[in-house]
Amino acid sequence: MKSFKLNTKIFFGSVAFIFSMVICAGALIAQGRMIQVPENERVRIYDVTHITIDISFDRDKKEVIGNVKTSIVPLASGLNKFEIDAVGFNINYIRDESERDLNYDYDNKKITVKTEKEYTPNDTLTYTIDYTCVPQRGLYFIYPTELNPSMPYQIWTQGEDEDNRYWIPVYDYPNDKATFELFITVENKYKTLSNGYLDFSDVISGTNMKRDHWVMDKPNSTYLIMLAVGDFNVISDETANAPVYSYVDQNINYGDAQYSFRNVSRMMKGFSEKFEYEYPWNKYAEVVVEDFIFGGMENVTATVLNKRVIFSPEVENDYTSESTVSHELAHQWWGDLVTCANWKELWLNESFATYSADIWKEISAGEDELDYEVLKEGDGSLRIDSIIGRYPVWAGYGNVTTNVYDKGSVILNSFRHILGKEFFPALANYLKKYKFKNVESVNLLDEFIVANKNEKISSDNLKKMFTQWIWKAGSPEFQTSYVYNAKTKTVELNVKQIQKIDSLTSVFLLPVDIRLKNSSEDAIETIMISKKEETFNLPLKSAPEMVVFDCGNYILDKNHFEKPFSDWEAQYRLSEKAVDRMTALRGMKIYLQGDNSNTAGKPPITIDQIAAVRLLDEALNKDSFWGVRVEAAKVLGADYVLDRTGKVLRDSYEMQTSSRVKREIIRALGKSKRQEDADFILDKVRNETIDYLIAEGISALAVCLSHEKIYDAVAPFAGRTSHRDVIQSAVIGALIAADDSLGDERIKNILMGYAFGIDVSGSLRTTALYALVKYAGDEDVKSLAMKYADYNFLFVKRALINLLSYSKDSNAAQLLRDMESKTTDPGMRTLLLNSVRRIESN
Repeated sequence: MKSFKLNTKIFFGSVAFIFSMVICAGALIAQGRMIQVPENERVRIYDVTHITIDISFDRDKKEVIGNVKTSIVPLASGLNKFEIDAVGFNINYIRDESERDLNYDYDNKKITVKTEKEYTPNDTLTYTIDYTCVPQRGLYFIYPTELNPSMPYQIWTQGEDEDNRYWIPVYDYPNDKATFELFITVENKYKTLSNGYLDFSDVISGTNMKRDHWVMDKPNSTYLIMLAVGDFNVISDETANAPVYSYVDQNINYGDAQYSFRNVSRMMKGFSEKFEYEYPWNKYAEVVVEDFIFGGMENVTATVLNKRVIFSPEVENDYTSESTVSHELAHQWWGDLVTCANWKELWLNESFATYSADIWKEISAGEDELDYEVLKEGDGSLRIDSIIGRYPVWAGYGNVTTNVYDKGSVILNSFRHILGKEFFPALANYLKKYKFKNVESVNLLDEFIVANKNEKISSDNLKKMFTQWIWKAGSPEFQTSYVYNAKTKTVELNVKQIQKIDSLTSVFLLPVDIRLKNSSEDAIETIMISKKEETFNLPLKSAPEMVVFDCGNYILDKNHFEKPFSDWEAQYRLSEKAVDRMTALRGMKIYLQGDNSNTAGKPPITIDQIAAVRLLDEALNKDSFWGVRVEAAKVLGADYVLDRTGKVLRDSYEMQTSSRVKREIIRALGKSKRQEDADFILDKVRNETIDYLIAEGISALAVCLSHEKIYDAVAPFAGRTSHRDVIQSAVIGALIAADDSLGDERIKNILMGYAFGIDVSGSLRTTALYALVKYAGDEDVKSLAMKYADYNFLFVKRALINLLSYSKDSNAAQLLRDMESKTTDPGMRTLLLNSVRRIESN
């Protein structure tokens, strides 16, 4: 599952984007999702073998009417009581297979059933729970409201990590697998979707209702149980290994939906071939729903997706959801077929799905696209370490961060390089051995060891590398240099590890490929780094033109490589792989800084600096791969050199055919804070038609302009609609930067229009509500926030509660207390209580 981001081609370095990410991260923290330290694995005392779920709904009450029959087998003799997860239920009865009432205790979170006799592993106990509930997590009712009259009617579920317990009584933990079936009763005009195959759909005689029966006949963890109800169009494709169905609401442009999902069958075929394991289920469906709380969720055979996955050919150069779509499809193998035994092992689900999305890039667009994704994921994981702190990919020591996504994906790419052609067969054996079972990291390591035929890597070394990368934290930081010894005809490469060494981060053991090239020789030597400092003597008959450390970028590290400018230039010009050209451009940063010894004024311009700018200019305008051009713009846009490279960036703008490169140029120029660059940016965005370039320009203006000038520059864009609201979100970010400590009524009016406007998307409304905090004490803001405080979309609701927490109003405090008394969601309860305390403390 992508918990708070969609994998896209776009990364905004803008105020608006950062603000939105803070909102999302804050919401997730308060939910307790993906942030808390995982508990120890839950101990099972019984095995769930089959679940029959019979569900109907009272739309007006937002109520689930359920009857769930479950069969369990004890794992040891003497079972006379057992627990079932169920939050906020009204229980009508619990009965055994003979229709006899069972005794139970219920604390509104867990049902403890007491049996009249003791059961053994030879027995099967079947019990039925009849109940109603009004779920506050897990199952969501979507419907038209006063602020969103165009919202369709939908019902959808989101089970990960342990939220299905809010709408069905169930063993709600991943380390058990069962088969299951759902009977769903809804109005006949709606379509339903669930796991497995549709056994029948019967109209109930004399009514406008129908009863659909969905069957999942292969065992799965219960967090993967799902249902969706709505007025969906269905796009069918039966050309792949299994039929593919894409469910989209009637309000979504059908042509755009077809375009967004046109490659799913190709993805399925590509993954089946790469993983050497055929798609394991009878179908693959994906349903796009309103107000989904994450990017997507990989329920077995039936993925739920955020509406933001829909895109058109017109925006594809700037935004595509194929990384999200391929990520969730890949989970059908990694997470559904084999499932993490506990949440500490979540990387076995998420890192694999993230890397699979990279593999799809490789299949569909080539190796350079894969390499660039891995490079960016490495950047992201290093950044996370610097912001949150060092944590392992395995989540047993602390935060479950994007390490389970990005860093784990990069490490899988490292193992692919180390194992070579044995990597995918090892994965295939892992899948075959543990299909329909739960897995831990050691199971994967065992398969890598069995498959390893790399003569330079012993089993012991493979274990050490797995330990340092997965169970421990951090990454190596190298200080590297070389000299050529003409007498011995060797390159003497000195490598020193300078990272902080402690109980979580060791001296790393790493195989690193070194490319050595001169006019007559071109060789790759693999060195095995194992010490804090060591020197490697690499044979070369004459002095090298270039020495490339970790050619191909297979190791996650920081490397301070001291080598002459001519070597960096040769690495750029002579490297076939785009990623090596990118790292060459990044290596030139030191030359752009020039000689900083002259503190009286600007450092003098050096010959190497002039040459570096010239080469970066060439790369920016002529390199064949768009990612290299983006990296060139980033280096030229460094704060310390913009006064000398601004003209290069401006002159290059119109030459670019990729708006992704143009966006990077705009982003770089915005950092200069010079009026000439602000004028340039404003001129470009005024006449621009591409949403993402306009948004980037607005965000750049928020950085470049003085506060008093921002409003006039960006306000004209406030009413402009855009794909995924990128322009409006950028306007909000810019207005936040423009607002002074006294507040600005003009800014407030724009924010109010977004926050309380009609048919505003949930994500945009959420962003605007957080931006309104400065005005929380104003009567009009307070009254509207109180009126809509119990908003149906989770993130908007949280933003409204946060807004009221700054109101200093006792009436708001009482409203929040009343809401807290009725909530069963622990994250929401914490937010409400903290908000009341904030009001009372003021």
